[in-house]
Amino acid sequence: MSLALAVCLALAASPAAAESFESLSIRAEKAVEAKRPDEALADYSEALALWQAGDSKPAKAKAFAARARLYDERGRVEDALADSAQALRLEPRSARYRYLKGHLELELGHVSTAITELYRATALDLNLRQAYLDRGLAYARQGDLRFAREDYETACRLGLKTGCARAKTLKERLAKRAKPRPPTPRFAAARAPRFHGVEIRRGPPPQRRKFDLRRCRAALDDCVESGLSFGECVSRSRSCPKPCVEAFDRLASDRSEASAFREVFNDGRCEAP
Repeated sequence: MSLALAVCLALAASPAAAESFESLSIRAEKAVEAKRPDEALADYSEALALWQAGDSKPAKAKAFAARARLYDERGRVEDALADSAQALRLEPRSARYRYLKGHLELELGHVSTAITELYRATALDLNLRQAYLDRGLAYARQGDLRFAREDYETACRLGLKTGCARAKTLKERLAKRAKPRPPTPRFAAARAPRFHGVEIRRGPPPQRRKFDLRRCRAALDDCVESGLSFGECVSRSRSCPKPCVEAFDRLASDRSEASAFREVFNDGRCEAP
């Protein structure tokens, strides 16, 4: 055997000639495009096992997210959720990965957590229509039909026909729920109390002023984006008035924190005493 041939054989057998994270990721993507999910899953798993510090972190996050979708297709939702969390650790500002995690949480029945994740996804990308659709479903599952209809209508405006159909169905359900107001009795007005002696005059009741939410919301948004829950951010807030915090706590006791946050702080119901 010649020396040149021996060197070539040695190089071919050496680790340097083995597949790399990048090459396996590319092969996995092609397998997905060719609708060979088993090969794609194996290639992504091998690629992630070979990832090194010098490789791209965004590419690693993309591989985790891709493998999560493949796991989800096979019903391995817990594995898919773990991979989506890994993708988010690498790319915390990705609306797509945030949506993926929220979608998987919803599949597992974790409705409150799903709403929180989907809320964060739409905050990162206002046009992420699938996130509105899933969040509408999550709200519907916990009985918040008004919020569900609003999210379905947003998904519809963004071009999802499924959102249009669901919004129409909810509109009909809410119309059936609505009860007509009872007629006002003819003599419903109570008689004014009669005072004898010194007349006591009372001043007008104190007016409740609308609270400026800009500073409060800015602090809460920064806190939520840092990864803390809505409840943790509200409890830690020093710029939001106490009545707003108390209103949030009351609502969050029987619904999701995201729903309570939205109703108190987004719908303008937060007021100062």
